[in-house]
Amino acid sequence: MFIEPNKIISPHTGQACYPQINTFTQDGKTFTQAVYNDPITGAFVKRGMVSVKDAKTGELLQDLKNNQLNSLNNKSYRS
Repeated sequence: MFIEPNKIISPHTGQACYPQINTFTQDGKTFTQAVYNDPITGAFVKRGMVSVKDAKTGELLQDLKNNQLNSLNNKSYRS
């Protein structure tokens, strides 16, 4: 799931949670993800991908805006 890394409200304590941005490289792609933890309890709140880039060129392959456009063109056939 792609997300926009904005502050959110913790469902545990009601405090503002700011994203911790993590970047890792796998299979020739650089993934950037945002992880949210409650600032008081440290409990996990939410995690989501911010972007996917080509590791060699740095070209943006997918992010929230590109993912929304692609999802409008794709059809799901779940039963």
